[in-house]
Amino acid sequence: MKTTKDDLANLLWSALDASRGSQGRYEAVANLLALLVLKRVSDTSDEADGEPFLSLPPDARWSALRMADPGGLPEAIHTLAVALETANSSLPQGLLSDLDHGTRRTRSTRNAGLDRLVALLSGVRLGSQDVEPDALGEACDSLLQRLVATSGKSRGISHTPPDLRDLVVSLLDPKAGASVCDPACGAASFLTGVAKHTAQRDPVAGSALFGQEKSRESWRLANLSLLLHGHAHATVEFGDTLRDPPLSSDGSLRRFDAILSAPPLGLGHWGHKEAEFDPHGRFRYGMPPARTGDYAFVQHALASLNAGGRAVLVVAPGVLFRGGGEKSIREGLIKDDRIEAVVSLGPNLLYATGIPVAILVLAEDKEAKKRRKTLFINASDRFEDVRGRNLLAPKHREAIVGAYRSFANERGFARVVETSEIEGNDFSLDVKRYVQLPLGEEECLDLVSLRQQVDDLERRRAEVLERMSALLLKVGGSHGA
Repeated sequence: MKTTKDDLANLLWSALDASRGSQGRYEAVANLLALLVLKRVSDTSDEADGEPFLSLPPDARWSALRMADPGGLPEAIHTLAVALETANSSLPQGLLSDLDHGTRRTRSTRNAGLDRLVALLSGVRLGSQDVEPDALGEACDSLLQRLVATSGKSRGISHTPPDLRDLVVSLLDPKAGASVCDPACGAASFLTGVAKHTAQRDPVAGSALFGQEKSRESWRLANLSLLLHGHAHATVEFGDTLRDPPLSSDGSLRRFDAILSAPPLGLGHWGHKEAEFDPHGRFRYGMPPARTGDYAFVQHALASLNAGGRAVLVVAPGVLFRGGGEKSIREGLIKDDRIEAVVSLGPNLLYATGIPVAILVLAEDKEAKKRRKTLFINASDRFEDVRGRNLLAPKHREAIVGAYRSFANERGFARVVETSEIEGNDFSLDVKRYVQLPLGEEECLDLVSLRQQVDDLERRRAEVLERMSALLLKVGGSHGA
């Protein structure tokens, strides 16, 4: 019987407990995932008829770690990591070998924890014939979700909750073989979600996955996660997307068929000064304010799309209606027909913040039936409270995706709005302006009560006006006499 995702998730939690020692949370998780990669490659390389996804020299095997004494384990791990990076040019140099597993002089508690971790992982085989397909990747996702959920966005590590990830991926719905980019990829939640989505449609074609991340910690976790999902040829570059975007070999801005991302909300110090001299012309709709880079990511995404490409971004609600320079940018996007859909979501859907969020669907060139129109979906009440965090249940995601694909009116939920109406509303994309939630029974009763109060006030007003008129007539008559 093959090892399941749940078996591996339990194993990872046990391994994390065994390895913590004097390490911090991030270091423990990164070291654990790196060891999982080494064990996975070693076990698949040992399979007679298997196809290892990475090359490993015959003398560099997991058995070398099992034979090392606790004090020598850090050096043995480093040697194995260097051998793997040397044999595979596609691996970012330092991804595995730069991790600090300690030295012979490290506190004995840390080396003892590392020894327990190696012993624990040695007790399970991780070859392709030993575990269910992508079980290791799914277990890795579970570990990362718990890491971020219990500590927020600590040390710059970000990971999108799986329910929101699945919604965004379904809205994007990239074609098999498409090039897909997340320009602020965190721990690669969206990229692994895209790979799973496209594999269900075409297991052979897949997608060309690309990401960029400016947090060194998240960059490392993203690459390790992609490896454990089996995507050895995915590319996640370390760097600042807004200041130093990914480039093609000719020096031009690299372009993709599809882009999806949940960039940092309201990011300050995003590179306003550098953007004024941007050599790639990404900010053609206007310069975002220095205090918040939301529209810098929006414009970067649009500038990075191939012809006919689409982007799906998670944004702060203020992006839809804030004034000043952002309004000018929004006006340009609307006039150029770049905004295909706007989805309003509820609060507390992200790990790091409780504010509501929205989704923008951007198009490089809309299909004919959607031109000069924008779909608004009000899903602000579509969630379930599960242990203190709101979740988008499958029924909620299906309703949103269904409304988007039908691109039609649905009372109290979705509405197709002509661009002229948006212009008449001063270029506001606030979903509540276009789609009001249906009133519940209690709210309807409140509305009836308010109507009765208004009627009573109108009657009293009429009575007062009548009395005033009578008094004025008396006063006028007395003066005339």
